[in-house]
Amino acid sequence: MPKTKPKDQEQAIQKAIEVLTSQGRDVTTSAILSTLYADGIRAKSSDIHASVAWKELLAKEKGTPAAPASETKDTRTTKEKAVAKNQKKPNFPSKTCPKCNKLIHARSHSHPECGWTMAANPAPAAVKASPAKKVGRPKSVTSAGGDITLDDIRAVKALADKIGAEKVKELAMVLAR
Repeated sequence: MPKTKPKDQEQAIQKAIEVLTSQGRDVTTSAILSTLYADGIRAKSSDIHASVAWKELLAKEKGTPAAPASETKDTRTTKEKAVAKNQKKPNFPSKTCPKCNKLIHARSHSHPECGWTMAANPAPAAVKASPAKKVGRPKSVTSAGGDITLDDIRAVKALADKIGAEKVKELAMVLAR
């Protein structure tokens, strides 16, 4: 297949789009490529997407006026391009400073250039340590009457075995009054 010049190719793409729309077919990249191939023109999908005819078709579908070819290029100023080119990706994990939007280290809690500092979390109030409780059975139990020894407990147990636990409980209630 013969190679076509860019202007000829642009005109062929325009013609293919017109043919497809007049036939009522969907105008897709593959439909345009097959129409061009049938006419003996070699093209790529990137050629179609870069064409003015394709951009005008998309603009009609969106309902916005087509931008001239000169406006589709980069519209940034020279200074903006230079700034974008000079901004390198940092060699550390980064985040943006909430105050000035410059890159700072991800674990940084301050940015001295603009004066930003992360609010510190207040330290929890100091809790007084209570004295440690002893584990186990106490050696003796104190009461108003004095110390109760292990022998006293054995005597109460022997009494409970003789007369029964309910009677010992009633007796304790009477004595407690």
